[in-house]
Amino acid sequence: MSSSLSETTIVTEPEDIRVIPWARYFARMFDSIFICFIFVLPLNFLGVKVSYTIVEFLIIMPFISIFFEPFCYSLFGTTPGKFLYSIKVLNKNGSKLSLKKALKRSLQVWIRGNGFNIAFIVAITNFVSYRYYQKNKETPWDRNLNINYQIGKISNSRIIITNIIIFLISLSLNYVGNLSKYDSIIRG
Repeated sequence: MSSSLSETTIVTEPEDIRVIPWARYFARMFDSIFICFIFVLPLNFLGVKVSYTIVEFLIIMPFISIFFEPFCYSLFGTTPGKFLYSIKVLNKNGSKLSLKKALKRSLQVWIRGNGFNIAFIVAITNFVSYRYYQKNKETPWDRNLNINYQIGKISNSRIIITNIIIFLISLSLNYVGNLSKYDSIIRG
């Protein structure tokens, strides 16, 4: 019997790509709230009255897109929010993104995926991006930049804990915002 007949070739299908839009959404929400918390909390304790929504739209979202996300992707392959949801953003070969490529991705997400965070535009761009992601199992910016968006296994307990963390940070931001609002009443 020849050796070629006795050898068997095992054909494996490519790994199933997990399409979980809510994980992407909540990871981004966590990053936004986390950065707002880092900015707003110290300012409010210093007596600077800051509205969470103004800070979020004028400072935080552009900051995340231009500095925070690209920095995290190039160093760690993930952001704090994506880490909590077991998500990595890597090159197709598994290496971390360069800072330049990570910046290109983040700007495309901010513009094409979030419509500069402008109220009506963001609803349209989110819907279009969601439909594209559902159909193609990747976003247009990840396809254009040859990026692999990996969603790992995540347990139900981790999901619950992560959502509790998001809720608690949001609640504390609201509490701090209300403290500064009533500070002038208390001090007279």
